[in-house]
Amino acid sequence: MYLLTAIIFVSIIICLCLYIKKRNSYWKNLGVPYAEPTLLFGNLLALLQIKSSAFWFRNLYESTNHLFYGFFFTLNTPALLIRDPELIKQMFVKNSDFFAHRLGGQNCNHDKMGVNSMFFMKSPTWKIVRKALVPFFSPYKLANLSTIVFKTGDNLVAYIESEMTTKPSIDVPMMASMYTSDIIGTGLFGLSAESLTHKNTRYYVLSEMLAKESLATLIERFCFGVFPRVAQFLKMRFFDKTSTQILKRILVNTMEQRKSSTYVRGDFLDLLNSVERRHGEILKHDELVAQAFQMHFAAHTSTNTIILALHEICLHPHVQARLRQEITQVLSKHEVLSLRVLYDMVYLDMVVSETLRKHPIAPILERVCTKSYTIPDTNIVIKKGLPCFVSVYGLHHNSEFFPNPEKFDPERFSPENRPNIVSGSYLPFGIGPRNCIATRLGLLTVKVALMKIIHNFEIELGATEDREIGYDPLCLFIGPNKNSSIMKFKPVRRG
Repeated sequence: MYLLTAIIFVSIIICLCLYIKKRNSYWKNLGVPYAEPTLLFGNLLALLQIKSSAFWFRNLYESTNHLFYGFFFTLNTPALLIRDPELIKQMFVKNSDFFAHRLGGQNCNHDKMGVNSMFFMKSPTWKIVRKALVPFFSPYKLANLSTIVFKTGDNLVAYIESEMTTKPSIDVPMMASMYTSDIIGTGLFGLSAESLTHKNTRYYVLSEMLAKESLATLIERFCFGVFPRVAQFLKMRFFDKTSTQILKRILVNTMEQRKSSTYVRGDFLDLLNSVERRHGEILKHDELVAQAFQMHFAAHTSTNTIILALHEICLHPHVQARLRQEITQVLSKHEVLSLRVLYDMVYLDMVVSETLRKHPIAPILERVCTKSYTIPDTNIVIKKGLPCFVSVYGLHHNSEFFPNPEKFDPERFSPENRPNIVSGSYLPFGIGPRNCIATRLGLLTVKVALMKIIHNFEIELGATEDREIGYDPLCLFIGPNKNSSIMKFKPVRRG
């Protein structure tokens, strides 16, 4: 009996090893250059030794010069890294119908706000929702939102002035998070956020809970986005359960109140109600409310960009001086702040662009092949279901595209130099139909914060040992660690 059991067990192990070995030959059999995998863990074993997935993909990107490169997920699932900017555009823009989905979220219905957010949503539902929401982020709508953003910028200045009276330095992540939360809460949802004026409001606390970062949430979100079967089996969530329930109740109640009111704010919740009236027979209620959750979460990418930009500005006093000079000169020519005034601040745009180049908040792009696709000028077929990745961090730090890539140099994005940037090598907001829908609002949020701060304050790092920017290993995207985020503010002397 024991002998028979042992024989069966050994046979299963041998068959499993043979199967995995065959899977490991996937790219070799196709004639595609690839990273040699380990037997059970593919190429992901090295991820445990590296601070973040951004650096793991960058290392993979830099390990070869091929236009595309095969590798393996754990349990040896084949995947493809696309390195060439021209091929990236060909696949994800021109032939985007072949790569219409993202990898994560499928069948994770235990987290309805996560699985139904536009980031993870699948076609054809994704197309309906995206088309319905695009008008809210148009230039016309941005002009209406800008009034709220500018007002929140004034509140940001008042907050800093208040903090300076009692503290030698300021917790910049908290400050930036309250600023972005107020913009989303007030501008998109019509809620009385007021985090900057009243501090630790219920709305701000909920927003922080929703986006909180810890080792547990990092693992859950990573699995939700990359290993959805694992997330489904273990009931892993993208959004915190407690804060999701509370915030969902607030948003749903607000939407219901709007339905019985004759007053129209024209904000994001009004838009969701409008979409429900037009597409209610197609879209479920959770599929609409989930988009509000995505806006909450996306606000934290703007928070991180503000922090990283301020840190770079502290490290480069000449950048701070030139930026303040431009802001002062432009504002002196206008009595009222407007989008047009902001667009006249060319160097501000250069600083923000270089921050997003050096510190891309979304360092990895991924798409799933939805129907068999032949890579142009080859006979290599990408089969349906195969995930394809782009290392944005690798592209942005490739000296072929950006000489001396570790240097913070806003001149790369001057009006004279920007046209020389290789198309497809700079992807801070993604590429193709599934790029960031709120790019304009995100840039406005960041620029107004920097403009208000640099115009009114001189800033420097809170401690000399924190000069180098470090990334938070528990952040799903690119985010600064806590040692990089304490700064001192001094009022600018006029005249």
